[in-house]
Amino acid sequence: MMRGGFQLNILGTVTQQVVSLLINLLSMVLIARLLGPQCNGEYALALFFPMFLTNILSLGIPSANIYYINKDKENPSVVFKTTAYVWLYVSIFGLIVSSVIIYFIFEKIFPEVEKIYFWLSLVIFPVSLLNGFILSIFQALQRFSVYNSVLLIQPILNLLLLVVFLYMVNQGVRGAILSWIISYTITVVVSLYYILKEVSFKKEKASISYFYKATKYGYKVHLCNILAFINEKVDTVLIGILVGPAATGLYVIAAQITQRLWVLSTACSTVLFPKAVESHQKNTKFTLTPVISRWVMLLTIVGAVGVYFLADIAISILFGEEYKKAVLSIYILLPGIVCGAVSRVLANDISAQGYPELNLYNDVFAVLINLICNILLIPIYGIDGAAAATSISYFFNVSVRLYIYSKLTKVNILEPVCFSSNDFDFIKTLINKIMYRVRKN
Repeated sequence: MMRGGFQLNILGTVTQQVVSLLINLLSMVLIARLLGPQCNGEYALALFFPMFLTNILSLGIPSANIYYINKDKENPSVVFKTTAYVWLYVSIFGLIVSSVIIYFIFEKIFPEVEKIYFWLSLVIFPVSLLNGFILSIFQALQRFSVYNSVLLIQPILNLLLLVVFLYMVNQGVRGAILSWIISYTITVVVSLYYILKEVSFKKEKASISYFYKATKYGYKVHLCNILAFINEKVDTVLIGILVGPAATGLYVIAAQITQRLWVLSTACSTVLFPKAVESHQKNTKFTLTPVISRWVMLLTIVGAVGVYFLADIAISILFGEEYKKAVLSIYILLPGIVCGAVSRVLANDISAQGYPELNLYNDVFAVLINLICNILLIPIYGIDGAAAATSISYFFNVSVRLYIYSKLTKVNILEPVCFSSNDFDFIKTLINKIMYRVRKN
């Protein structure tokens, strides 16, 4: 089932993540420069809504697809058709409920944000939900060449459209949201083209039994994903409510810059999950997780040190002097980002072993800490208080996750974060495979 080798899949996914990172950085600079902190904050709050809907209404189906295609060898065509019906009904339900929320509630919560921005951004929800469902099939089948290619389309198109809508025709926040809508829509069309080459949509029937099985596993992962998303975004939303969009515009720059350091942990987790499911299903001890965790931690620390020394001058050059107030928040967020990188890798192995509920309990704990700390610190320290709350929550999250992983795998609690003499074997294998591919081509 696996094509290209585990290490090469990681390399390809890391490459895609790095390219996406650079493109998204250009988009961030363009938006921040042309919109300013106030409108940038309004844009961030408007986009939060469809992204939250996508997370909360995915029902954990993407993770379940990956788990059961690898664990029980479910027919990908049946999985896709079942998933397509789930998407249709969930999208209709989500659009109806969210329309009511926007009409009656959002104006009171975010009085400084134009309601039209929320209506426009709502279009993103069903499109991004479908794209996530389709990509889960590619990830399950470990078709990472297609997976990574599709993931590059949206940021590239978004950047090009931002140049048109913001720079050339000066459409402001509406133009920025339209860029997302159009880029995601085109990406989904391409995703559909590729998935229909992989699966037979017409011949197979949707399976109600698979739906029940998928939701039974998926709801545990689903709740974890919702909590992880809330843990990432609760600070941004609370700043918008307690301080205002202008402060949100400053903070999202700090958050987006530091979260780019998750590029390696995201890539490794993407490739790790289906491979770990395969390994645990065969009752084989999956020994790569601690190795990957250690390298992810080290490289994230290196990146964090680089951001620490470059943040001050980079903010001034790229975003402008009006964003300088975000620099201290960047410094405060960095320790939490390192903790979060390790935690993400371990969480995927724990879910692959069939215990996503353990991640759920830990994430509930982390969100409660984050929420309490944000409510206490934001009124006193503003965006810097929000950054501190986030770092504190990620520290506790990774501490508990290290304990859970050690109990499940019977290894030392520090093994995923302490290097050994064998760690360079993974890198040597990766380099050898790359060189072999180069000579072969």
